[in-house]
Amino acid sequence: MKHWLRKPIAYLLALVLCLSCSVFAHASSTGFTDVPAGAWYEKQLKAMVEEGLISGTSATTFNPAGQLHVSEALVFAVKLKLKLEGKPTSISSESGPWYQGYVDYAKANGILDAKWEPLLETLASRAQMAEILYATTKDILTTVRNTVPDNSIPDVRMGMEGAEAIYAMYRAGVTTGGDGAHNFYPYNPVSRAETAIFLYNILFQEKLASDPSWKPFSLTAQSVPAMPAYDAPVTMDNILAMLDNLDPDGASILRQAMAAGIGEASILNWFSMGGTLPEGYESMFGKHVITSDLNTAVHETYHQLSFTAGWNQQIYYTGSGNSITVTQTDVFDSAEIDAVVPKEIQNLSGGRYGTYISGETAATNMASRQQGVYGIFNEFTAYCWGTVDSLRTYDYTQANSPQMGGDNEWISHAEFRYFILTYMLYAKEHHPDVYNGIMANKNFLRAFKTVDSIFETAVGTLQGKKAAYRSGGMSGSIGGNSGSSGGDDFGDFFDDDFFGDMFGDDFKDFLAQFGMDPEDFFGSSGFSGSVAPDGSSGNIVITSGGGSDPYQSQYDLLQKYLSQPEYVEMLALMKA
Repeated sequence: MKHWLRKPIAYLLALVLCLSCSVFAHASSTGFTDVPAGAWYEKQLKAMVEEGLISGTSATTFNPAGQLHVSEALVFAVKLKLKLEGKPTSISSESGPWYQGYVDYAKANGILDAKWEPLLETLASRAQMAEILYATTKDILTTVRNTVPDNSIPDVRMGMEGAEAIYAMYRAGVTTGGDGAHNFYPYNPVSRAETAIFLYNILFQEKLASDPSWKPFSLTAQSVPAMPAYDAPVTMDNILAMLDNLDPDGASILRQAMAAGIGEASILNWFSMGGTLPEGYESMFGKHVITSDLNTAVHETYHQLSFTAGWNQQIYYTGSGNSITVTQTDVFDSAEIDAVVPKEIQNLSGGRYGTYISGETAATNMASRQQGVYGIFNEFTAYCWGTVDSLRTYDYTQANSPQMGGDNEWISHAEFRYFILTYMLYAKEHHPDVYNGIMANKNFLRAFKTVDSIFETAVGTLQGKKAAYRSGGMSGSIGGNSGSSGGDDFGDFFDDDFFGDMFGDDFKDFLAQFGMDPEDFFGSSGFSGSVAPDGSSGNIVITSGGGSDPYQSQYDLLQKYLSQPEYVEMLALMKA
């Protein structure tokens, strides 16, 4: 080797050694390269790996921000239960998916009920994780370490799904919430890092009091108005009371809008049918009630709130009372993507492309066109919180007035995710300056990451509920009507003008205008069977016989495009 090369090589070797020392000095004790030293979950993760309850996504990575599916949450919970009982934590199965053995164990031990079956492949929310962990370990979560009275967690009301489990975990010291105000963020997806914390704090319950990093806390119960009757008058007080009990995020959106100057009359406008229909009016689904338009009111009121920040800014609501205000960067008219969006997407029956994006049919003054990706995301956010409201009120609505018809609100997540990612891919190729400006807008990306994850989780859970409802046999009173058509099939039943002239014609004739008969209608909605009066109340009882969502094929088509590599990569970049 020539002498003139020796000194530069020596310098290079020294630099490499310094860099290596720097890397090793900051390496996590967990052994995972994507877990930095001093991470808020490092101690707990290390312990759970040593206990055999958690492993990495590879030999060297953990993916701390990765989101769990319900099946994975169940596996972690069952392993924890077995560990606490001093038993081997590995369960195998001769057939089924990799987690089937844990599902079988959960069923046999009364941990898993029918509601979870359709949810196993959906993203798990923090509330669902709490429910599953509590179902497996409630016997040891008995020591009250924190003073957490009912209705004291700001974003969790006692009537909400999962509330019992969440409050038990707060009281036992398993969690303090997701922020300084002790909000739990129940509908946010649960991350792998958060899971490590939950598992650690349950496994080592007896050590919490002696842990110097653990500090007890007290919360104060909040005044929650009484839940109004299902058919209570459509007033602002009753709307807010229902939201306070069932959907605190919906209540927060409405209250923030009113604080920003949106008048009550504007919000009540979304319930206008309640004031214009004849007194005593009943449709085939029952009386027109608050829940009939609640998700629409949340959706549309969010839009009004979002544009109160000032010129060139938008407010994106991100849950549990929080919002992110985003200043827009340069954009182009969203209709430009007409050139690359396949016609089968543009022409989806009931689809939203024509309304919000298309250069041929969408109004030029639509925010989703004029404000580019920021406007599309505004619509995405509105649909998110409308869907979340539908999820949170679903059980209550079904218990009071079962809804038979399907709707395609749930596929709006896949639609608008596709629109957003297509806009970004098009911008990257044709408007690089616009693309770079958007990708540098950290507040926008933070809002997108949060809302997209909440929306995806809510859609999966809502569809799981609907699937369980369809397959499990639905029964309930419809409209408080009475009659003597017991045992008739659907065709004969609707011949009888049983519901009156709801549409100016009997229902069968109304459906005929669309080339449908009652069997088609109920079959596409997931319902079939006979109609008979309930002798005790005179109400009509409809029993489901299974079925599928008529919009599933549209969702599958959208997923086909979203699974293409360029879309997967763009989504990962925006949510990094």
